[in-house]
Amino acid sequence: MDEPFGALDPITRESLQKLVQNLQMQLGKTIVFVTHDMDEALKLATKIVVLHDGKLIQVGTPDEILHHPANDFVKSLIGEERLAEAKYETVKVKNVMSTGPVKINLGATLIDALTMMKKRHVDTLLVVDDGNHLKGYISIDDLPRRDLKVSSVSDILLTDIASVGPEEYLRDNLRRLLSRNGQYIPVVDADRKLVGIVTRSSLVNVVYEKIWGDKSPLDEQLSKEAK
Repeated sequence: MDEPFGALDPITRESLQKLVQNLQMQLGKTIVFVTHDMDEALKLATKIVVLHDGKLIQVGTPDEILHHPANDFVKSLIGEERLAEAKYETVKVKNVMSTGPVKINLGATLIDALTMMKKRHVDTLLVVDDGNHLKGYISIDDLPRRDLKVSSVSDILLTDIASVGPEEYLRDNLRRLLSRNGQYIPVVDADRKLVGIVTRSSLVNVVYEKIWGDKSPLDEQLSKEAK
């Protein structure tokens, strides 16, 4: 595939990148993918080959390329920002997601939904079908007050919901996840089955630990002042 997404708009490009990832996981076929976009290479590749002036400069996994660039050319290709963020960029979504998300079946009643919201202390519920495929979500703000004709979860289902895959890297989703208005984002596998959620707090904790370790300079300063 020789630069197949080079002329596409960002939204279409991202959706097709996910399609290629899913196809590769489902079919198990090797794909030789040519790109000048390092973000695209880091996102899609299991192994990256860096070429320059007709010569092979470096071969390695995305993690190896990020953490051990062979020379200044590879460093410039990666970029200073990516190198600085490499401490947490190798973490995958599956490493930070919580399993057992609060969910409800598409055919459940609104009474069931209200009962679950009250029991689990949440104001939204992820909605799945009988096969555990993510169909959308419902919010307490959209629950009808007096319309008795609306009685099931499917009647107020909201389908405009973003999701991420468990094998995706945080580097491809961190800013998008942290900028979301909600407190979590669902994680689905290649078949759109719900496998977990990623919360904003878990993302913040991962970035904090990867950058600062067990103790940040602020923690050390507070410890000194306490003594």
